[in-house]
Amino acid sequence: MKVSYYVSHLCRKDSYVEKVLVSLNAREHFANFKKDDLKNYNVYMNAIYGFQKKYGLMNYSIKRLDQYLWQLGKWYFNQYGLSFKYYNREDQNPYAETDIRNRFWHGEMMFVTTYQSVGGWKTSGKEFFKEANEKIRKFAEKLTPEQFGVVQYISTLFGKWIPYEDQTWIVEY
Repeated sequence: MKVSYYVSHLCRKDSYVEKVLVSLNAREHFANFKKDDLKNYNVYMNAIYGFQKKYGLMNYSIKRLDQYLWQLGKWYFNQYGLSFKYYNREDQNPYAETDIRNRFWHGEMMFVTTYQSVGGWKTSGKEFFKEANEKIRKFAEKLTPEQFGVVQYISTLFGKWIPYEDQTWIVEY
């Protein structure tokens, strides 16, 4: 792997490879590094070599492993072109039942695990916005249409379970 490839690949603001290495290393330790350390070429290479050895991937080139990790990160961390605020593919909800973040984590998890269409909810969010009260309008203006679509999905999801509750709690997102 050439240094120039490494520099161009990792100097992006948001590296999927970095996220995958950090996440996997936290679960099954294979190298000593912290997230910010991966900006250093030697640390990055040691992490890749550790990953390669841990998972028995010695027959694959470093460049190929890097490409695989990038694709894995792209799928795992940003499957919908969105970053989720509360759900990070944990197996269990990390928030207490009384914590409002519990609802948002659950809603984002349902969005991902039921393979919702961002486009469909984006359209639904635009329609909902037309009839929304001032508080929700101000909130929605801070989000992209895609993000507001996810919020609209969460609102709809909980509206089915609690149909008479005022949905303005959604602005706490």
